[in-house]
Amino acid sequence: MFAKKWMYASAAALLTTAGMATAQSYFGFTGEMDESSTLMIDTVTTDSAGVLEVYDYHTGERGDLLATEQLAAGANADVRVDLGEQPRGDVMAVIVIDGEPAAMTEIELEEMEEM
Repeated sequence: MFAKKWMYASAAALLTTAGMATAQSYFGFTGEMDESSTLMIDTVTTDSAGVLEVYDYHTGERGDLLATEQLAAGANADVRVDLGEQPRGDVMAVIVIDGEPAAMTEIELEEMEEM
């Protein structure tokens, strides 16, 4: 039987929009998400303590909130976010500081079959 894995299909990206709280928060990630439904982001850097929010993004628009994870100020290495179940497709990760989005990125997931 084949085991399902999700690979990040895109490189790290920082998307900024008007009203973002800070320009010193960003993502760095590579890796995969296996059947445990745990999203692993190698590094999330923030200039203040905050929260990482992960949303469904399979339709190309921000959907339901899937999970959150607390972030300390500075570099947060190996951030693991338990989504509870495998997402239907792409997800959006948002760094929130003091209730305001500081950075966001679409994480494009690509299903791959593994022997």
